[in-house]
Amino acid sequence: MSIYKGIKKRWIEGDYAGSYRPGEDGIEIRSPFFRRYLGRENVKVPNVGFHTTGTPRPLIIATDLLEGNLDSSGQQRKGESDGLYYASSGKDAEPTLEPLSILLEKTKKEQMLTIFPGDQHENPDLFDPNMLTTTVLDSDLSMLSDRERKIVKNRFSSWVGKRLPAGIWREIFMSKNTDNQRGNFQGKEERNFLPHCTENIVEYLEIVRDVFECQKLRIAEQVNMGEILPTAYFLPVAKDGLTVDMPGDERGMNGNKFDGILKAAFTGAYFQGDNHRHEKIAIVAGACYEYSVRLLIEHLIDADINVICLLSCVKGLDFFSSKLHTAHYLKELYGKKLFFTYDWIESLLGAKPSGWDKAVKKVKEFDRSHHDSWWRDYTKQIARGVTSMGLKIVLSRNEVKRFAGIK
Repeated sequence: MSIYKGIKKRWIEGDYAGSYRPGEDGIEIRSPFFRRYLGRENVKVPNVGFHTTGTPRPLIIATDLLEGNLDSSGQQRKGESDGLYYASSGKDAEPTLEPLSILLEKTKKEQMLTIFPGDQHENPDLFDPNMLTTTVLDSDLSMLSDRERKIVKNRFSSWVGKRLPAGIWREIFMSKNTDNQRGNFQGKEERNFLPHCTENIVEYLEIVRDVFECQKLRIAEQVNMGEILPTAYFLPVAKDGLTVDMPGDERGMNGNKFDGILKAAFTGAYFQGDNHRHEKIAIVAGACYEYSVRLLIEHLIDADINVICLLSCVKGLDFFSSKLHTAHYLKELYGKKLFFTYDWIESLLGAKPSGWDKAVKKVKEFDRSHHDSWWRDYTKQIARGVTSMGLKIVLSRNEVKRFAGIK
């Protein structure tokens, strides 16, 4: 029960992400997505724990470390993992891969609590045609198009006033005469964004899969020793949108457990009171900086967590933006709780691994070179009033109506 009598708030101190229940050393979290990488659906998630110095350790969050596969012409290989991190392109093209590998090796060795949110957008091939949708077929058939009305009268009149199964919904509302000839379901990425990261196709990078394999062995050892609820430190989180935190779906699967893990991470006596609130620290890394990592940072700051963005381990969406430009934008908004660095922070991560400085130097050089070229193009685009894709930034009233399909 919330201590707050107004509208429900998630981040009240003492009610969420800062609570303490003596004797409790973790929170049980269940997710169907865990089974794919952890071998089971439910695990105990501990808080971030302590360093030997007695200070709390940070939470590590690495988003969208998903493997992309390109053919010889640079196009995505159909049917293979379609993430946006191209490990096969080499260190020059993906300079953040080396420091990222160093970071994950450290978190694996030290068992530092780490979350791996990754895009798992809807895959139309996996839709169950027998599952009920939220659509109730209105008895006023004049609301339908001529084509839809004819189909209902000829085949589905008995479904008027009822919730439609997905298969019947498709037959009525998805024309086979459109660009989608088979009348299949289209995910929102096909309508609005990029058709990438579809469930059961996208895969984590090999360095992440290695972390999960090591943990799966630890989980098996705990179970063999009689542990009913094994502890997990490395947690995959499926997200079906650009943000890390999504509401539970209608089926009750509740696949995204990001906030639940966040709550577990910062449960403990040392997070209470003015002297300790600053010790809630998250170190952010990952791929596709401009949307996934940016929205993650904003979510964490809204949760009253200090955020350190480790730029050396963050890949940018180089075609569309600049990592340094986005860092400036976020720092302007969240200057008190957001800190960018390329450096290894020993007090949080332990002794600096060998090879770190050399790897980071390459990332810095890449980021600066890319920003300079991007900035020249960006200023030209602003002057012309278009995006990098050639789309007009500001539209007239009639253009908005035309492009948005408004009558």
